[in-house]
Amino acid sequence: MYNLREKLISEFKKIVKAPEFEDVFYLLSRGDYYIDLFYNVYYILNDYENDEDIPFGFIYNNEFIETRDGLFEARAKVKRKLSLNSEAIAQDISKISLKLNTLCSHMMFDTIQKILTEYIPDLENEIRLKNEEDVDVQTYAGLVINGINVLGIDYEDLICGETDIKFIKERLGLDSNLLIMSEQYWFNSLNDKTKTLINAANQYLNKMYFSEDKKDIIDFSPLLFDFLKAVEIEISEHFNYYFDGILKTASRIINSDLSNEKKLEKDLWNLKKIASGINKYKKGFRPDGVKTLFFLLYYFALGSNLKSIYQFQSYLPERKFDLLKKEDRLLRNLGGLGFDRNKLVHEKMIYSENEFVLIYNDIVLVLKLLTELKN
Repeated sequence: MYNLREKLISEFKKIVKAPEFEDVFYLLSRGDYYIDLFYNVYYILNDYENDEDIPFGFIYNNEFIETRDGLFEARAKVKRKLSLNSEAIAQDISKISLKLNTLCSHMMFDTIQKILTEYIPDLENEIRLKNEEDVDVQTYAGLVINGINVLGIDYEDLICGETDIKFIKERLGLDSNLLIMSEQYWFNSLNDKTKTLINAANQYLNKMYFSEDKKDIIDFSPLLFDFLKAVEIEISEHFNYYFDGILKTASRIINSDLSNEKKLEKDLWNLKKIASGINKYKKGFRPDGVKTLFFLLYYFALGSNLKSIYQFQSYLPERKFDLLKKEDRLLRNLGGLGFDRNKLVHEKMIYSENEFVLIYNDIVLVLKLLTELKN
């Protein structure tokens, strides 16, 4: 069988070592961008239309990377110091697109297309044997940055430098009310699994929200699922990082009479339950998502409504404690989000785009806060 993937990988490894590619690497490094490589297979068989993008590698940090796991590991080692604004991101991607399109016009990628063309007879024969039907296959290679096939942007538009900027901003949602998490300075401080979930969620977001399909969305809640899972991983990280201090506070909550704390009345049962769970299972305790985070930060860390506990001491160091005290609005929103989480996943539908944007932006702020509390 024609080993297409290996041939494409071998050829791209040669291409990225060419001196002409140095400018591309420089532009990619400006914003921690990477190029997602794929080839497309298109054919029509009876009433079935196949239009499939098949990934085979990535270009990042001056090297070719074969797997997504390898990409995540490489990105985790690079510490970015700033978040780029929407204008800078659009300008960068425009410049990278222009450079890659220029290399394409100079036949830099002709060997790639030759490999794909040689592959067509084998693929057509394979389809013919399975379906006993003749079929004409078309195939091409694509280079994707932040969900945009940069070789698909009109070359004249790239040269004039206006239409492409508008297109890129619309395609990435850079003029929307959503912050792109993977473009924020704190992203690389997240757990590797968290980053994997966010990147997966971003792909779905690009496909559904930052596209023409957005008008067909009835329920926005599926767009949030992986982002919520990402938050839950970071909550476990926070719990393990501050475990010793959290355990001491849990013990004091269990052994204190909090019945006179009137402001605590509606949360008292949940607070005691969480404290008892931590005291019983120690590091084996599994935080119940965003709901537990609200109790950890609002009560265990800040000591809100815990005046009955003599000389309460936060598990956070003073500098982090002062940082958390400023996040009153976020903590109040966190309480609501925590109790809605199960409904959101299992039954609640989000019909309003405005509600989706509010919840999404709170998730962004929660992840940012959790990185600041552990760094």
